[in-house]
Amino acid sequence: MTDAKDTPEGRMVAEKYGDILSLDRPEPSRKHPRMALGNRAKIFSPFAALRGFDEELSRERREAIARKEDTPTGEDWEGV
Repeated sequence: MTDAKDTPEGRMVAEKYGDILSLDRPEPSRKHPRMALGNRAKIFSPFAALRGFDEELSRERREAIARKEDTPTGEDWEGV
């Protein structure tokens, strides 16, 4: 794998921000202290963007299977 610093973009970044790349990370202010790792994990953990979506899919699947079982030959069935 190529080092990002050896790419044209990496060289451009090094040229543009070279004066600050080697500086230490600034300490957080008292007004805005760093967030605890446990709280950060809560913020970035996965979440259900569409509540009830999985349940709705399950219900639709059950209904489709029931419809398939109701047809004697399984005609017009494309699968679930």
